[in-house]
Amino acid sequence: MGDAIKTRQVVINLAENHPILQLNEEEREEKVQEILNSYYSNGHQVEEQLSRLNKRVETLASKINLIDEIYYVVQDIKQTMGFIAQGLLRSEQKLVTNTAEMIKNISPEGQITQATGITGETKERTVKFDVDAFLDLG
Repeated sequence: MGDAIKTRQVVINLAENHPILQLNEEEREEKVQEILNSYYSNGHQVEEQLSRLNKRVETLASKINLIDEIYYVVQDIKQTMGFIAQGLLRSEQKLVTNTAEMIKNISPEGQITQATGITGETKERTVKFDVDAFLDLG
């Protein structure tokens, strides 16, 4: 209990020695008003800064959402392009295979012999084919 009394007395002594208590009543009121005005203006500035920061955070959040949406669209496009590429690759492979078979069937005279299956039988036909024109298309 003795320590509490000593602490209380130190606080009272410090309060009595505070510079604001050294001023007369009118100067003290002015100083208090100055402190309150400073506090109010600082509080107002902090509120304005906080408001600006909140607006900035909202702007950044909307940009992040936009970036997320763009990312998902790009992923969809990549996936679609992958499917298209796979489909085109299969088509190109078929075309290359068919072309290779056709080139094998070209006779030295520039004619294509083609086998057609009719009820298990094969029938050979001769078709004129311009190899240079075909290669120019390619």
